[in-house]
Amino acid sequence: MNNIKKIKLLHHEQKLLDNKLIKNITHKNSTSIWLSTKSSIPNDLQTNVYRVMGDIELLYLLEYNYLSDTQPYQAIVEGDATSSTKLDIS
Repeated sequence: MNNIKKIKLLHHEQKLLDNKLIKNITHKNSTSIWLSTKSSIPNDLQTNVYRVMGDIELLYLLEYNYLSDTQPYQAIVEGDATSSTKLDIS
C-alpha cells in the first residue's frame, strides 16, 4: 500500500470503510486501492451483474440511479453470490 498513500477514498467509500461494510484489501506495491465486500444474494428472478467503472461513472450512478448513455459499455459480467470482491450499492 506504500505507493498509494496519497490517494484518498471517495466520501461514500470512506463511510462504508468506517462502518466496516467494506474491507481495504490493497496489496503491497498496488497502484490503486482495492475494496471488497460480499455480494448481495439475488432472489430466484434476479441475478448479480458487475462491470468495471471509474469514479466519475460511479458517482453518476449513485446520484441518478442509472448509468449514463454517453458511451458503450463493453464489460458487463454476470456473477454469482459467492464472489467476495463486488459491492452492491443499491
